[in-house]
Amino acid sequence: MNPNEAPSVINPTSPVIQFNFGLYDLVKCRLWAQYHHKILIVFMLMCSFFVPVMDWNAPQIKNHPLTERVFVFIFTGVTVFCLITFINVLFAFILAATAKNKGLVGTHEIELGPECVTEKTADSAASYRWSAYHKTRRSKNYLFLFVNENNVLYVPKNIFPSTQTMEQFLEVIRSRSGNC
Repeated sequence: MNPNEAPSVINPTSPVIQFNFGLYDLVKCRLWAQYHHKILIVFMLMCSFFVPVMDWNAPQIKNHPLTERVFVFIFTGVTVFCLITFINVLFAFILAATAKNKGLVGTHEIELGPECVTEKTADSAASYRWSAYHKTRRSKNYLFLFVNENNVLYVPKNIFPSTQTMEQFLEVIRSRSGNC
């Protein structure tokens, strides 16, 4: 969406934003979420440590000087971390390209009503009560509205004409949900 296109507002009590969300946006948001997931990060770090540890006493390495063994340990750890990262990126692309995500890509309309958050797309509509609203997170380019513990609405920041407009939108969320 063009950054100059301002989100539409029906009335001050129920702000409405409308935006296009593409496949590239979906992949970026999924990757951000994966790398902010504590369990996944711990798993990646454990694998990056334990795989080289298993090779520490391998016959091919055991008789080499300590400096070479340390180099192989670090190189293997970094390689495992990069491999897991590549698999996550590949997995995010595959998930984004499946028909299951048809409703995630395209035009979205999000309304912050007095009772609930409503999201409408060409393929679906869903409402989430404010009492279930979980949290709001930000990345450099997106807002993540966790409408409950298992569902997230991705909102590109560039749809807002100014930071102040975005903050007003977020203030409505804070006031209605009691969360930040």
